[in-house]
Amino acid sequence: MSQERSPIPATDQVRARIEEWLDAVRAGDLDRLTRHYAPEAIVFDAVTNLQFRGGEDCRQHWAGRVSGGSDPVALELHALRIDADGALSLSHCLIRCSASDPSGRERVAWLRATTSHRRTAGFWQITHQHLSMPVDMHAGEARMALIT
Repeated sequence: MSQERSPIPATDQVRARIEEWLDAVRAGDLDRLTRHYAPEAIVFDAVTNLQFRGGEDCRQHWAGRVSGGSDPVALELHALRIDADGALSLSHCLIRCSASDPSGRERVAWLRATTSHRRTAGFWQITHQHLSMPVDMHAGEARMALIT
């Protein structure tokens, strides 16, 4: 069975999927967010467990992270680069996360993100995602505000 090629370049398709993923995180929409992960996805996140596997693990993890608008976190992508060829893509970027603490002061953290997508039946899904923060090994602390 042949798979039809989209007239939209693969990098643009993946960019749209990344924006949709980001919108789902911002909205706290677990159903939409979970659909972005392939059943065999492996995710290394900057918080809690060492890794998550598959859509249901990802859903449970994100359920504890997204607020659905009650305490919004602003997320901005920076320096996004996407390489795509055929049915595979690799992207990396920096994500600026900000929110107000109880006193109203803005708190900012920067994440590094590397994501692999695979296209199956014309639909791009995350197969691997790694979100991390630089760590000061001497102090044993994340360097959340670091940006170059």
